Amino acid sequence: LPEELERLGHVRPDDYESIEHNGRVYDRMDLYTRNLLRPGALLSKEVPEHHAEWIHKVYDASVATGDHYLGRIMARLGELGISETTVVAVTSDHGEELFDHERLAHGHTLHAEVVRVPLLLAGPGLPAGIRVKEPVSNRHLAPTLARIGGAELPAATDAIFLFNEEIPERAITYQTGKGAWDDERDQALYGIRDGD
Repeated sequence: LPEELERLGHVRPDDYESIEHNGRVYDRMDLYTRNLLRPGALLSKEVPEHHAEWIHKVYDASVATGDHYLGRIMARLGELGISETTVVAVTSDHGEELFDHERLAHGHTLHAEVVRVPLLLAGPGLPAGIRVKEPVSNRHLAPTLARIGGAELPAATDAIFLFNEEIPERAITYQTGKGAWDDERDQALYGIRDGD
C-alpha cells in the first residue's frame, strides 16, 4: 500500500525507474534479480546501494501491508461475531532473499531465508503462547486444521497434528524447480534438514 510506504517515511529514489534491456522493459527489481543469477555476479557491482536500501524499504512496507490486511480480517471476524469460533492460520509458502547470498527474490536457492517461514495458529481450544522449537513443514498445516475441525484422517498415516502430541524429530525436505546452480538456471534443487 502506498500509504504504508508513506507512513514508514520511505521515498522512492528518483533514478529507480523501469529500464529497457535487450529490447525488453524490466522493473529494476526484476532486472537485478535476473542479473544476480549470472555466474560471478556481485551485488556491489549490480545494484547501487541506495536501490538496495529502497528494495528493503519496499519489503518492510509489504510486511506492513500484510499486517494491515490481517488486521482488517480479524476486525471483520469480530464484526461477524465469529472471532471466538474461528481458527486463524498465518504462514507463507516461501521467504525472500533480500541480497542474502548475493541473490534477490525467491525460488532460486534453498537458503534459510527462503525456506524458514512463520507458522502461527490461534483460535478456540488452542493453547496460547506456545512455541514449537522442532522444525515442521507447512504440509502439516492441512491435517492439523482438519483435526481441529473434528475430521478423522485414517488414511493420513504420515500426518502430524501440531497440537496435543509430541512432534517427532524427522527430516524436513524442500525443493524448487527454478533453482540456480553454477551456470545453470531453472534447475530442480532439493534440500533436507535433519536435526540442527
